Amino acid sequence: MNNFFSAGLLTISVIALSGCKESVDLKSGTYSSSHTGDATSTTTQTNSHAPTSIIVTTPPVTVIRVVNVTNTETSNGTNTDTGTDSGPTTDTGTDTGTDSGPTTDTGTDTGTDSGPTTDTGTDTGTDSGPTTDTGTDTGTDTGTDSGPTTDTGTDTDTGSDSDPTTDTGTDTASACEAFPDAITEFVRVQLHYGLLSDASFIPGETGGLDTLTVTADAIQGATELSLDSTVLLKPGQLITYVGTNGHNRVAEIGEVFEDKVTITSGAGLETAISTGSKISNFYYDPTHPNKNGYRAVADFGVRSAFPIAAGQTHVLLGDSWFDDEQPSGSDEFEKQLNVRLPGSNIINAGIGGNTLCDLINRFDTDVTPNNPDYVWVNSSINDYFAGVSSADFKTRIQYLISKIQALGAKAIVYDSAPSGGNDSGGSDTRRNLSYRYSGVLLDLFNDTQEP
Repeated sequence: MNNFFSAGLLTISVIALSGCKESVDLKSGTYSSSHTGDATSTTTQTNSHAPTSIIVTTPPVTVIRVVNVTNTETSNGTNTDTGTDSGPTTDTGTDTGTDSGPTTDTGTDTGTDSGPTTDTGTDTGTDSGPTTDTGTDTGTDTGTDSGPTTDTGTDTDTGSDSDPTTDTGTDTASACEAFPDAITEFVRVQLHYGLLSDASFIPGETGGLDTLTVTADAIQGATELSLDSTVLLKPGQLITYVGTNGHNRVAEIGEVFEDKVTITSGAGLETAISTGSKISNFYYDPTHPNKNGYRAVADFGVRSAFPIAAGQTHVLLGDSWFDDEQPSGSDEFEKQLNVRLPGSNIINAGIGGNTLCDLINRFDTDVTPNNPDYVWVNSSINDYFAGVSSADFKTRIQYLISKIQALGAKAIVYDSAPSGGNDSGGSDTRRNLSYRYSGVLLDLFNDTQEP
């Protein structure tokens, strides 16, 4: 459905899409998504968009094509020029206004204006702020885990950064030098659309760590899970569970009933779960997993990087998701790696609040001297809170991977975590950046694959 209308200073064409969950850039004229739902919301911006550019809001999605942009400037005086511009003579018009610019015209012009006049009035237009980088994410990842267990869900990644030059927001992160040096194949851990199913913390869901008990066996692929209580659960919330094979898994809740919930992520439960087993919520707060969540993130990384050689040195280079001193229980990530990789030397170099620039700046002191065989990388949340553009994110993550590979180590890189649902004053920008960070990592991964 196309609607054409004028809004303030901007004439736009609106195309409302249904069935989309992600925010994307449609400069290429295409869109691809595996999600369903209705979309009716609209976002309008009135600056920094050239005609024919595309603006897209986040779920629900509305796509806006900019047709024409007109700025209006208003002078704070009344300037009446009744003369005729006819060339290099004097101005014969009468100027009855006060020019607010660097000089004040208080006399009477009796000649002809000999050239273009200068508008020194005051611009009272409204700048709507930073533009949004909404490239098109069209890649689909349907692979399965190659590790000791099988991931039966389909990881749909709609990420492909098709416009790496448009900045979104203001980059307030620490500065660093980064170059798009050549890289070879690396391990891409599909956190955003894989393990977490594009599900962020839901406002109103219980934080911390709550456990519930399974009251009936559920087979692999089951889409219902019977529980002793569902009072604290919310539709769309993530839960964690330990399958009969001992691996920590994550699932997304659909509907919530009195004694059971439906499972909407992937193809149902990834592994069977037995009566008496415990499940818990995934998020500790809007930007961190809880203890069980970190165990699931670690197990997922091990499955994604399988096989991993025994007895090797691993450096964990990241933000608070790796920092073992965080109250959310992030020390469980390192502990779980020790469970899965016995005999390995795991060095934790995670520091809460770090961005990719911080990781680059301390690489030579925190990573290089340890001569690692594997370097685990996690950074996205602090980057999109700092307004780092997807173009800068791509250059920085590529440069970091190149530094890891220059040591002869293997890079295991988590893509972006979904933006928290309780954001205010710019949550759409952060959510779009989280989508695009995932997309640019997919682009880099695809570029390193053999033709």
